[in-house]
Amino acid sequence: MQGFWFAGAMLIGCCALADSQQPAPRGSTDANNQQVIGSAHNQSGDKSNPIADHAAPALSHQEDKNQMGAGRSSDSPNNDRWITAATIASAFFSLLTVLVMLRQTNINKTQADLTDAQNKIMEEQTSLIKTQAKLMDETLKETERSNKEQGGLTRDEIKRADAAESYRDLRAKEDQKIARESAAAATRAADTLPNIERAYVFIVVTHAKTTPQPGVGGTTIECDIRFNNHGRTPAIITKMFAGGTHGTIPPQTLINCREADISPGLVIGSGGDYPSAYRIHLLPSDYTQVTTGESLCFCYGMVEYKDVFGNERKTGFCWQWGKRTSYKFLISPNTPLNHYN
Repeated sequence: MQGFWFAGAMLIGCCALADSQQPAPRGSTDANNQQVIGSAHNQSGDKSNPIADHAAPALSHQEDKNQMGAGRSSDSPNNDRWITAATIASAFFSLLTVLVMLRQTNINKTQADLTDAQNKIMEEQTSLIKTQAKLMDETLKETERSNKEQGGLTRDEIKRADAAESYRDLRAKEDQKIARESAAAATRAADTLPNIERAYVFIVVTHAKTTPQPGVGGTTIECDIRFNNHGRTPAIITKMFAGGTHGTIPPQTLINCREADISPGLVIGSGGDYPSAYRIHLLPSDYTQVTTGESLCFCYGMVEYKDVFGNERKTGFCWQWGKRTSYKFLISPNTPLNHYN
């Protein structure tokens, strides 16, 4: 509030200063000049008066100065108005500056008051927390004293009992974790054992001999087939199939296969094999294509068996022979007949 009074007083003082800068009226100067000139003319009637003769030139010189001053004073009102306007503007901006400073002072004071209030609240909260902690500590001491009087446990004994119970819970959880891991390992071992200890039967086909058939025409290709068990346990054979054909590409399905006659108790031991044979009859033109490399002779089939774990297994095979293979049986590529499970 004092700042507003100060700003108002400053504005009033500036306006008074501007008003004091206004020029004096021209009428008073002209009247004085007229009086001087009149007295000079009255005295000029006496020609013998030397003072009158001397005053006349002086008055003439005074008139010239007054005219020059009047010419200069014609611009003085405009300058005075500009000075007055500048003074008022300066006073206005000074007033605005004072108002802004007062506003900033009020804001700073408000912020300081808020900070003090927040500090007081924090102090009260801290005091409340300390009081609550003190009450809790007194309650614990009273509980401990009551338990001790009644033959119960002290606070340290309760802590030790809680620690022992926590340890037992932790140990029980660790034991459960170990038991679960052991069970999972046993399950994995049980699942892996059949794959490790099972029977694996695979087939190898070799060329025995080629026999011409003059009576019926054509040629017979005799194939030596061996079923080898590469597993660790015996394989119980249930079915055997074999077939043969010729062509430019390997067969994709079992066509014209013949099932072998086997006894129900046929078993191939670990590391053992079971021999078999198959004959492929080719016409003269077919045999010529095989020997010229235009086509190949194929021997294929499948074996079905059981392992000692009771799982049913299958192994398929397809081998090829001809000029392209240097008259040796090799496994045929790009055919689903070569498979096992």
